[in-house]
Amino acid sequence: MKKIIIVTAILLTGGYLSAQDAIHEYSIFGGGGLSALRYSPTVGSQRGSVGGEFGLGYSYSRKQWGPWGIHAGAGLGFYGAKATISTHPERLITEHLIDSEGDIFEMRTSLSNYEEKHTALMLHIPVMGKYAHNHIFGMLGVKFGIPLSGKFSTPVSSTLSNHAFYPDYNNTLTTQTFAGFGDFQDYTSKGSHDFGMSIALALEGGMKWNVGANLLLYAGLYFDIGLNDVARSDNFHYVAYEAGVPASFSTNSILSALDEKVSVIAAGVKLRLALRR
Repeated sequence: MKKIIIVTAILLTGGYLSAQDAIHEYSIFGGGGLSALRYSPTVGSQRGSVGGEFGLGYSYSRKQWGPWGIHAGAGLGFYGAKATISTHPERLITEHLIDSEGDIFEMRTSLSNYEEKHTALMLHIPVMGKYAHNHIFGMLGVKFGIPLSGKFSTPVSSTLSNHAFYPDYNNTLTTQTFAGFGDFQDYTSKGSHDFGMSIALALEGGMKWNVGANLLLYAGLYFDIGLNDVARSDNFHYVAYEAGVPASFSTNSILSALDEKVSVIAAGVKLRLALRR
């Protein structure tokens, strides 16, 4: 009986000491800077936009680990970009369309003075290693981004020209605007993107200070670079055409039409307030 009591006491004491060795940090953070959807357009130019992220974090370490630990969390990241095409004389071809009389044709579309904005909202889940010693800290790992929304719009009016080519008749229609064929001035469009999950290499580092009892302030820089293509491979053709309302055709994103590869990139300043337990 005495041996059992001694063994139980040792186990309980060991478990208590083990729990005492654990260091937990619960944090809230916010940051901003460059936060872009990155792609290399085959025509025109691309520019990133200002964005950021905010959310909650959790860090775990043990006294015997020294300055090392692990970090995870959840947050929201905002991304954006803008594509500009001054002139795109080559035709964007949408095949296998059917007109109101049942004939098959392909739509050949050209653009000028075209501008398209893209935005995305992602749920971030970082998994990172952490180093913290005195007033210096650094974190390195992977950040998963689950898409919550993706949108595009053409806020600046552009010129769009639709020419319908009928292969069975070897004929092209160019002026029937009532059927969606011809030149359309002041054209605008908007819609949604179907982005996939993002995987990014994540780096963060800077300085930390004690600002209260068990309260720490982290301030530093962060950098994320996407490792994969978030654009879906089964994107739509450029023109969405319905024979019943041909003059009310719509267009999808230029990213879909040109089959661009899209990844995320972000860099900026981040503040984190952490409670240590």
